[in-house]
Amino acid sequence: METHYIFLAHQVGIASVFPLIKERLANHAQVSLLYYSSNHLYDFQKELGILQYHFNSQLYISYESDYTEHKGLLKNDNIEAIINANTIPNMCFTISGNPLFSERIKNVLLFLGANNIIIQEQYFVA
Repeated sequence: METHYIFLAHQVGIASVFPLIKERLANHAQVSLLYYSSNHLYDFQKELGILQYHFNSQLYISYESDYTEHKGLLKNDNIEAIINANTIPNMCFTISGNPLFSERIKNVLLFLGANNIIIQEQYFVA
């Protein structure tokens, strides 16, 4: 059965999910990435741009600057839009970031009725 893989990553978490994103795209899956930064710096932005060019019908990326460690997530509208626009039977959410970010995003997803939520282990720590 088809699955839409939705990754929600903060700066410290992108390195841990980047290989998974490539793997899902290579297997012809639909992938969305919400990439959060509080300082407008996005590691892997060039690499993600190349993937978006090669997999333009499979990969959606949104660079989000509405997150700060102190205030948390300021808007949920892009998460909601991805959920509402989904046309694939299954969705799998992977959260990758520091523990505070992961908990906040998980709570937003649960509030929006999402299930199948994975908290990605961090392989690289800044």
